[in-house]
Amino acid sequence: MKIIDKMKQINQRNEARAYFNKNNSYRFSIKDYIITFLITLLIGVAGLILILNVADTLGINFSFFYILLGYAAAKGVVKYKGNGGDNLAATNGAFGLFLGMILGYGLYLGTIISSFVGTVNYFDLSLYVQGFQYLFSASLFQTVFSLLGIFTAYYMIRNN
Repeated sequence: MKIIDKMKQINQRNEARAYFNKNNSYRFSIKDYIITFLITLLIGVAGLILILNVADTLGINFSFFYILLGYAAAKGVVKYKGNGGDNLAATNGAFGLFLGMILGYGLYLGTIISSFVGTVNYFDLSLYVQGFQYLFSASLFQTVFSLLGIFTAYYMIRNN
């Protein structure tokens, strides 16, 4: 009886190991983490510049677009990697989106200033400090939606 039980346990372990290896065969490398960061960074910059341009053109701010921006960044990462993520990839993607939002606002602000003044130093840190302040102190509503956008990116990268 004990030999039969041990054989069943061994078979169950082998089946579980085969199932785990079949569903988790892809592992992230350093290159994949860098590409994940760059995808979310570029989508964050381009998306926030687009959001700010629409808001300035129409004269109203659509805070819901921050959630769509997080969704777009996560879709870009999921399309690149093609399967379920891990915590580090999701954190990397969310941080890339966060920095992309700050850089996007800094670049947009520099473009607006350069249209009035002439030339702007895009390496000036004060542009990006104002981008950080814009995301987290413009209004509570905007702050909540930008954090929801970052959380959306994290959650979708993690669970897809």
